[in-house]
Amino acid sequence: MLFTTAQKRSMARAFTAVAAYIATFEVTFRYVRHHHPKGVAQFACAVLPWVMLCGVLVSVGLYFREERDGYSRDLAMRNMLWGAGASLAVNLFLWFLHMFGWMGQTPGFLGDLCVQRSSRGGGSSECNQEPAGVLSSGSTGLSI
Repeated sequence: MLFTTAQKRSMARAFTAVAAYIATFEVTFRYVRHHHPKGVAQFACAVLPWVMLCGVLVSVGLYFREERDGYSRDLAMRNMLWGAGASLAVNLFLWFLHMFGWMGQTPGFLGDLCVQRSSRGGGSSECNQEPAGVLSSGSTGLSI
C-alpha cells in the first residue's frame, strides 16, 4: 500500500485548503492592488489568506491524530519541525536585518520568477516594475 488511509484523507484536506488559499490570495491581492484599502478592510484582506493557510496546518494536525502507523507519524512530525525551524531561522534573520537598519525588502518567490524572466528578455511589463517599498539600486542601505 502506497499511502495509508489517514494520508489520503490528509492530502485531500490539504489540497482543498491550498486551493482555497490560492483563490483567496488571488482575489484579495487584486482587490488590494486596485482599491488600496485602509483600516479594517486592509486587516480583513490580510486575515483571509492567513486563515486558509491555517487550514493546511489543521489538516496536518488531523493527520497526526488519525495516523496509526507510528513510523509515518514520526517522519511527518520531523519534517514539519525541520520546515518550521528553517522558516523561523530565515524570518529571524530578516527581522534582525530590519532591526539593525536595513530598509530593503527581500523579493518573494514571484519576484524571483519575474527577475529571471526579465533577464532573459521575456518579462512582462508588470514583472519589470519595482515593488513598492523596495529601495532603488542607487539608494544607500544594506544590500543582499
